[in-house]
Amino acid sequence: MPRHFDGSHLELPGMNPEWRNKLRPHQLNAIWRIVASGNTLLGHAVGAGKTSEAIAASQELKRLGICYKPCLVVMDHLPEQMASEAIQMYPQMRLLIAGSAEMSAKKRRELASRIATGDWDLIILSHTAFSKLPLHPDTIGQFLKEESDMVEADYLAAKSNGQRTKRVMKNLEKKLTRLEENIDAVANAQTKDNTIFFDELGIDWIFYDESQQVKNLDLNTKLNRVLGVPSSASYRAKDFLMKTRYMSYKHGASRGVTLMTATPITNTLAEAWVNQVYLQYETLQAKGLLHFDAWVSNFAEVKVGAEITPQGTLEVKSRLAVFNNLPEWRQLFWQVADILTDEDLDLPKPEKEYVTQEVPATPEQLKFFNYVAQRAEAIKARRVEPTVDNMPRITTHIRQGVVDLRCLPLDVLSEFLSPEEIQFLSQSRSKVDAAINNVFRIWKSTQAERLTQLIFSDVGTPKENSQGRFTVYTYLKSQLIKRGIPPEEIAFIHDAKTDEQKSALFRAVRQRKIRVFIGSTAKMGVGTNVQNYVIAAHDLDCPWRPTDHTQRAGRSVRQGNHNPKVTIYRYVTQGKPYQDVQGKKVAGLSPDGYLYQTSKTKAEFIEAALAGKNTARSIDDCTDIVLSYAEVMATASGDPRLMRKVELDATVAKLFQEERDHINQQISIRRELEHLPRRIEQVTAKVANHQADKDRTVSTAGNKFIIILRACDGKTVRLDKRSLAGETINAVAHNLEAQAKYGTFSLGKFAGFDFLIRHDVGGSTIHIVGDATYNASVRQTPMLSGASQFCRVSVMRED
Repeated sequence: MPRHFDGSHLELPGMNPEWRNKLRPHQLNAIWRIVASGNTLLGHAVGAGKTSEAIAASQELKRLGICYKPCLVVMDHLPEQMASEAIQMYPQMRLLIAGSAEMSAKKRRELASRIATGDWDLIILSHTAFSKLPLHPDTIGQFLKEESDMVEADYLAAKSNGQRTKRVMKNLEKKLTRLEENIDAVANAQTKDNTIFFDELGIDWIFYDESQQVKNLDLNTKLNRVLGVPSSASYRAKDFLMKTRYMSYKHGASRGVTLMTATPITNTLAEAWVNQVYLQYETLQAKGLLHFDAWVSNFAEVKVGAEITPQGTLEVKSRLAVFNNLPEWRQLFWQVADILTDEDLDLPKPEKEYVTQEVPATPEQLKFFNYVAQRAEAIKARRVEPTVDNMPRITTHIRQGVVDLRCLPLDVLSEFLSPEEIQFLSQSRSKVDAAINNVFRIWKSTQAERLTQLIFSDVGTPKENSQGRFTVYTYLKSQLIKRGIPPEEIAFIHDAKTDEQKSALFRAVRQRKIRVFIGSTAKMGVGTNVQNYVIAAHDLDCPWRPTDHTQRAGRSVRQGNHNPKVTIYRYVTQGKPYQDVQGKKVAGLSPDGYLYQTSKTKAEFIEAALAGKNTARSIDDCTDIVLSYAEVMATASGDPRLMRKVELDATVAKLFQEERDHINQQISIRRELEHLPRRIEQVTAKVANHQADKDRTVSTAGNKFIIILRACDGKTVRLDKRSLAGETINAVAHNLEAQAKYGTFSLGKFAGFDFLIRHDVGGSTIHIVGDATYNASVRQTPMLSGASQFCRVSVMRED
């Protein structure tokens, strides 16, 4: 069961009494949890009041002396809005705010100075402003050392396990080099304007809103070519990790960080690990789960299958596809995670009514369904090259075509429609026209109250080079204006190019000057607070990611909406008619409806798994939805019985796979049992060798340190300082590299053992040879001093 914190006793001195009375039990519990337990993820549903919890928790932490200068980090366009809420809650608060515009070199220095010298109750920064306040290069160097040590451990493990392939070694060496180059670049960039560094500002607690914005953390992993494992890292995420680590050092424990998000996992299972690294670094380290690969081996599963690459070629790919051992993972995650779904909360939000409006497919769309089915059949039969057509491309075209065929590229339209049919598409009525009817009807019936509406479409968005081409947005606006809605009451989120323009747009919607607001999930989802008078929302298409449904609905169905009820319209293009068992012709299953159904099921399953409301031990991946051949064929036919066949075929295939896995596991176990006696014999001999080496070791601790080395000039030298020994080893390795000399060479004597160096194309390795042999790589970098180099040799010998 999740940990429960009861905050009902909190009086919250200094808070506006009206606000104190408005706080709900779950908010008081969250405030107390942050104060009592430290690092916390507030994974509450959209509109649950997470920022209010953060503001109140920050002031309680300060009042109790647990922290002195808390910092709330919010989306770039929200600092002023959050500041207004903070002042309402705590009228006497000493508050400092800074947005993205404050980040020129001069303004950054001024901001850092004000933060450092002021006695602030709360500092509110935008995401951009926060990431522009750098840590001191020495602090970064310390974190880099930790990371490079982990990479070095991987390098040695790969060698000792016989995995010393050129590719593995090259990747690890590149990683080490990149780490060192990054730290040099960051250090140089941060000293240009002589700013005060983050660790000198006095900030000692970070509240980070919409923490999914820092999900792209650099992973130290051997799963470099596995889909679902992020391959790109953002500086913002790297910077945030270092600052969370600094908070732990500052507090001496896992304290000082609070994350806030309604969607802890949005697109990959790796995000679960990222959240834990930010909040449970020491815990993961103690349990041996800090390394991403170790975490994956416990809680995820990599599956292998044929997939289409972005270039359109068919390749066998590995994908991080399944979340395993959910009960055990939740037990660990719940130590820091406060997960509350809509079902858990009795919030004063509008009632939510979903209306699925099915729109008959036009004759041209029925042709389109046949067309995509033929394409899918051709792909399955391998009559077309993957570079020419593939299932991701078909899925994209289906998403466009079910909204309005005019969203499709002209060359695609020309493959199944005649020029005359294309010309007369403007006379067809798609689900966009159904949405226009509803939007105008609601606009007209709510003119007295001047209520507002939101329209979401990720398809047909306005682009700079789209002039003269059909877009859903321009068509919506032109038709609504023709019906009688004033142009100034319709706006696109895409019209806002800056944070200030976006804030102005949001304000106009809240003030009911703009009554029809149109946008995509990416631009009008997270951080869009315009709910005050929203009476209806319209989903023209099914979003790519399952969790995007949550973000869309959360723009209207949330606290602060004055309407008792919000209607969310989902427009679905019907499929091809088919005859049921009574011979009656009915509307059939459509690709559009199936996309909605699949996305909704995934979203609900992920939410239930996080909250512990699903007893399953595993869940499938949460990545973007791409239709399979069978799904396209079944939905294009319109006959739901074919879809049922697809589901049964998938179940049978899964059972066969489980049987094969069981058989293979039994074979593997039998083979292991056959080899165990020999392995026991080898390990026993290895232990005896190590014991013998331990017994013969001459102590070199402290002032007893002595080593005999053969220097570059061939002369034998006797050294009693580790720094000189390290420098000599580095010089020998550099000399071997310069002369391209490969092989194993005697280096001298150390602690009673022969001391060798081996040089090959992968670099230099030093060996201490006794009854057993002990290895360590030689790293020649400006970051590694001679003393540090030799420290690695000493650790190798002691291990």
